[in-house]
Amino acid sequence: MTSLILLFLMFLLALGITELLRNFASWIHTPMITAGEEKILVLPLEGHQENIEYIIRSIIFDYSVHFPKCKLKIICLNLGVDGETQKICNLLSKDFSCVHTLNMATTF
Repeated sequence: MTSLILLFLMFLLALGITELLRNFASWIHTPMITAGEEKILVLPLEGHQENIEYIIRSIIFDYSVHFPKCKLKIICLNLGVDGETQKICNLLSKDFSCVHTLNMATTF
């Protein structure tokens, strides 16, 4: 019985060490971002984008978790999207101050 408990504790110890190593490796590979640094992501959009809301919300969530001190700006570059995609991008730009839409047809 004690060997079973000892085996279980060794398993938990191995899991803990593995998690520490994984976190350390993630910390090593994360780029250093200074406070207030601005990241600009340009998403060129064309045609119908079925999952554009998911993509933009995922980007915002990932940056808020991994780079909380970073100022994010997402530009949805309209290269001829359909009405539904344009409507979604406009709604997201109203919901999030970091999302902006830019229509190439009216810009040039």
